[in-house]
Amino acid sequence: MNLILSALLSISQSLDISNCAAFSCALIATATTCASYSQNVLTLTSCVDGYTCSGLDSMLSEIKEYSSLTCIKENTDNTDSCYEYWGTGKNPSGWPCCEDSNCASQNCTDDYCKGKTINESCNSDEECEVGLYCDEKCIKLKTLNEDCISDSSCPIGSGCNKNICTELFSIGLGEESEDKKFCISNFIKSGLCDTLVVWNQTSVITPPYECKIGTKCKYVTYNSQEVFEEENCLCAGVTGESGYCPIVDGVSLADLTGRIGYTEGNCSGLLSHTDNVDYLYKCDSISDFDYQFYKQVTEQRKFWPLFQSKVLVGCGFDEDLFNPEDYGISAAWILFPFLMKFLIVV
Repeated sequence: MNLILSALLSISQSLDISNCAAFSCALIATATTCASYSQNVLTLTSCVDGYTCSGLDSMLSEIKEYSSLTCIKENTDNTDSCYEYWGTGKNPSGWPCCEDSNCASQNCTDDYCKGKTINESCNSDEECEVGLYCDEKCIKLKTLNEDCISDSSCPIGSGCNKNICTELFSIGLGEESEDKKFCISNFIKSGLCDTLVVWNQTSVITPPYECKIGTKCKYVTYNSQEVFEEENCLCAGVTGESGYCPIVDGVSLADLTGRIGYTEGNCSGLLSHTDNVDYLYKCDSISDFDYQFYKQVTEQRKFWPLFQSKVLVGCGFDEDLFNPEDYGISAAWILFPFLMKFLIVV
């Protein structure tokens, strides 16, 4: 990650609260130290071209402990069409290739793996054309609600849930599911689709989840009203005692799963039934707009305290971590209907 730092953020005072720091952005790029921590001030410096600040992403997303970091050379792994991402000779139909041996079907045509047609013999689902799966021969996918024994036999954008072909992200809160990808919340606990509601010490809180440094944020399950986990209220790179609860897995945004449901795509096999948005985008199962929206919102959630405080906007640093534009994340997006259910002390 090459950080673009365009201004100096002045710091009037440092925090005297444990584990918090004020942020300062240096102006001149370096090939050595990109983050230095001293006396509750974290100074960030961009790396020169070809170098990245190793560990910065995780340190800023967790905001639990600060340390000095150094620039390292960027990874230059080959990612062109000859790169056999899935292993030698295992690229599914629809995946980029440059020669026949890259593909499960052993057929690379116009730089993409071309699958086998209906009734051709096969050994794996990835060998078959999109819309087919392998049962000794390439045959048509089943339809929704048909009996199944595996995801691969179900329609694109669905999978085998409890032996029935089921659309991804279609099962409501409190209903049974074998995998989180079938849940509208994309979160599951004890075999039921669930979601987490954020609490402070005594009550439900809503976005932006403000809290007081030194207190705990509780994440309570919708179905059973149990405390699923607790996290510290996190600092946001500014002075004062206010912070934000981190957004953990399970605190779901309804609009996100609604944007990544799909019924078509260019890739065969497991990539026709995945909830991995990077694969969905590469296989043209979701639009560029929905993909960018999903990535930008999830990146904002990852760096939630810094996104909310806007502390990095003054030095141009935020654009390397997340889009600073506010997408209107509000309580209406959060998947906890019947909020009155939680108006008791946990």
